[in-house]
Amino acid sequence: MKKINDIKTIASLLLLTAVLFSCSQDEFDIPQKGVLELENFYANANDNEVTSAMASIYKTVYSDIRGATNWYIPINALSDDCFAGSAFTDMDDAQQFSNYNIVTTNGTIKSLYQSYYKIIYWCNLLIGKVAVDTDVKAGVIAEAKAIRAFCHIDLIRLWGNPVKADRVFSSDEAGNTPNTPASETWQLIEQDLNEAIPVLPSKAGREGQASIGGRLTADAAKAILGKAQLWQGKYAEAAATLKQVITSNRYDLVAMDQLHRPAADFGPEYLWEYNAADNAVNYMDQNDMRVAFLGWRADNVDPVGAGLVRATFGFGAVTANFAEFLLRHDGGKSPRWKAWVADYEDILEMGSDGVWNPPVTSNQGYFRLVRVAREEDLFDHNYPWSMFARTKANEPWIRYAEVLLLYAEAQIVKDNDADGSGLAAINKIRSRAGIPELGSYNLQALKDEKRAELFFEGERFFDLVRWGDAATALKDKGKKWYSFYGYKDGTTTWDVREMNGAGDGWKEKYTALPFPADEITANPGLEQNPGW
Repeated sequence: MKKINDIKTIASLLLLTAVLFSCSQDEFDIPQKGVLELENFYANANDNEVTSAMASIYKTVYSDIRGATNWYIPINALSDDCFAGSAFTDMDDAQQFSNYNIVTTNGTIKSLYQSYYKIIYWCNLLIGKVAVDTDVKAGVIAEAKAIRAFCHIDLIRLWGNPVKADRVFSSDEAGNTPNTPASETWQLIEQDLNEAIPVLPSKAGREGQASIGGRLTADAAKAILGKAQLWQGKYAEAAATLKQVITSNRYDLVAMDQLHRPAADFGPEYLWEYNAADNAVNYMDQNDMRVAFLGWRADNVDPVGAGLVRATFGFGAVTANFAEFLLRHDGGKSPRWKAWVADYEDILEMGSDGVWNPPVTSNQGYFRLVRVAREEDLFDHNYPWSMFARTKANEPWIRYAEVLLLYAEAQIVKDNDADGSGLAAINKIRSRAGIPELGSYNLQALKDEKRAELFFEGERFFDLVRWGDAATALKDKGKKWYSFYGYKDGTTTWDVREMNGAGDGWKEKYTALPFPADEITANPGLEQNPGW
């Protein structure tokens, strides 16, 4: 398959799809001439045109779904590992996730919901309209099916029983389409992935991803399928699917300090990643806001010798709950700790004089390091200290570490890891983290290892819900607000000030998020989730 190196798309295609897509009835009432033009475009598209259309989809997956503002900030804020962060008020959309006082008009929920269906719509245009008469087109259709499955998985995890979109809906359907039982959507997910896997390419070896670029491979689709099977409780099937990825010998773990740095790009650990350097000449067009939103507060934290980009908003703050868990779990400041988290003393060692503009809001003396950009990783430009900075580091969507953890969970549940391969998978991760290997493990040990390893990847909240642990772990989330002032005067005791927050803590209705109010209004067939 041909590598996508230029993510710029055909202007006419983008214009047509942007005009035609919506989840609401009014915006589906478009002139029939436009529909025919779009259908004719796809029906007659050549290899370059369908490849360019797929490049647009990949870019939108990152910018609209797996980017900083729609995924890493709000979804991690739902967990016990993170606060929404920054210094915004309780009325901020992201803060509602952190406080567990989400409303149905939340803008992030609306944006996420519509973005998933926008991407699925574009995939459906390719799947349903393109004539598969070349290998290139067959490959693009396989990619579209895998991405459609990826989106449907997230839709189920977020909303429980959303509408299954297996085709381009007519105007009448879009305006009155009922919820789909999750079991039916899971069937489509598995079908899509099983049809895509034989067509998608496989990299030649552990370092072979660069020749494919940021496009999906058969192994990435297998990882998504294994995850889908595990979520359905099909543990034996999940173990068998994930084992194929493991035994392919095309993947491995890299050093902790390489993760989320350019050194890890297209290496052995990432199964699927967004190529931040695809459009290096026009990097500002990538809609990549990781640097601006996921770094430390510019007016508070200034470890001058750390080489970290600090002119940012400070979202995604780490909780003491997670930091103290990681210290216990790893037995101290392990290589994993040093890659994921820093405490106040670590900040001082990085060169800060500890004299800041206090307080650091949403902070208990711990600071997230993972996904905080490094100065040396930025594109060369004139904005090294502003929100316009862009990092060259690719953004991973599926890491081999997650594959190992999913496999270990499937193994321990299906037969108590009878052959010991699940234990080997966990110990591979622990060895890389710089902590002792286990002699045996149970489900709780798997849960703890997954929490430690996949910090700030958006999985923790979903796992808590899936495992039935959310009510306990999240019962007090958002009820307290914290600010950090450094050391108390004349001491080396942290000055962490606690106050009552606006949060309500976990409620059972959060098992599924609310459908956006506008979508309920626009689609009378869509039933709101219980409790909302």
